Amino acid sequence: MKRTPVKSRYRIFAPLINLTPDYRNIFLTGLLVLLVLFGRVSFSDENSPVKPYAFRDFGYLPQNAEVGHTFFVYNTDSDSLRVNRIESGCSCTSVSKIERPIPPGDSAAVKVIFKSGRYHHRVSKTTKVYTNDTIAPVRHLRITAFVFKKGEETGSVSLTPAVLKWKNEKSVISPIADTLHIVNRGDRNMQIAVEHYPEELFETITVPGDIAPGQTVNLVLEVLSKTITVKPEGLSLTLAFIGADTTRVTVPLEIKN
Repeated sequence: MKRTPVKSRYRIFAPLINLTPDYRNIFLTGLLVLLVLFGRVSFSDENSPVKPYAFRDFGYLPQNAEVGHTFFVYNTDSDSLRVNRIESGCSCTSVSKIERPIPPGDSAAVKVIFKSGRYHHRVSKTTKVYTNDTIAPVRHLRITAFVFKKGEETGSVSLTPAVLKWKNEKSVISPIADTLHIVNRGDRNMQIAVEHYPEELFETITVPGDIAPGQTVNLVLEVLSKTITVKPEGLSLTLAFIGADTTRVTVPLEIKN
C-alpha cells in the first residue's frame, strides 16, 4: 500500500491554516453543519429513534402534597427490552417496577410519586431507568415543580382550595362534586386549559370561558365515575392559565379512608 508522505498530508490543510481566525471559524462551523446534516456525527442518544428523556412539569405545587405521574418506557427495537433497575430521584420519590421484558413495539408504565414535603421554590427530580438498550441504555424520567408555602402567590392566578380533600368509603368517592375558586390577578384576559386530571375519577371537566382581570370564576368538579378500582395515590389536577404568559397550577387530591 502506498503511503502519503507526512508533509503531503499537511498540504491538504494548508489553505485552512493560512486562513484568518474569523474565516477559519466560519469554515469549521460550515463543515460541522454538513456533517450533522448527513448523519456523520452524533452528539448524544437524543438523535436516536428512542427518546431517552421524558418530562412532566407540575407548575405551582403546595408543600406537603403528594402527586404522581405515569411515564411509559417504549421499545422500538426488534428485540425485547429488559429493564435492569430503576433509581428514584431521591427519598421524596417512589417508583413502580417493571417486572418483565418489554416486547418489540410495546411499552411499560412507570409511575413516579413525588412528595413535596418542605421543599420551597424550584424542584427537579429525575428517575433513571437502566435497560439493555445499546443505543439509549438509560431513560430519564424528570419531574419539576415550583413548591410554594401556604399563603404565597401563584403567579397571576389565585386558586383555592390549594388541596382537594375527599373521602373514600368502601371504594366510593365522596363528595360527588367540589368547586375550585379561580381569580385572575393579572391585567389581561386568560383562558383555562385542563392539562391533566385523574381519568379514573373524571370523564370530562367543563371549564369556564375567558376570565377578565380581577374576575372570579368557579370550576365545578363532578365525579362521574364514583367507584375507584386502583389505589388512590398521587392523584392531582393540573390547570394551565393562558394569558400574557402561561401559569401552571397543580391541585393535589387527597383521598382518605
